[in-house]
Amino acid sequence: MRVEELKQREVINISDGKRLGFISDLEIEKDTVTAVILPYSRQFSLIGKAEEFAIPWDRIVRLGDDTLLVDFEIPPAPSQQKREHRNRKAKL
Repeated sequence: MRVEELKQREVINISDGKRLGFISDLEIEKDTVTAVILPYSRQFSLIGKAEEFAIPWDRIVRLGDDTLLVDFEIPPAPSQQKREHRNRKAKL
């Protein structure tokens, strides 16, 4: 399978049914794909800076013709973590 073919598949999380988007890149070690990289949704990213997260290859449940099904809990975006940390400090 070619990288471009993989990037055309939509990634769906089977744990909650959410559409996560399309693969933006791959992590490869020793000629083996170890993770797929996806951008966070626009609501989590800063203007001009795309934030991404990695889904380990072993969390892929099924590779279909049009979709990639994963079982994965998405970590909070780094910008969201900073915002939440500032809010907690402000409440103290």
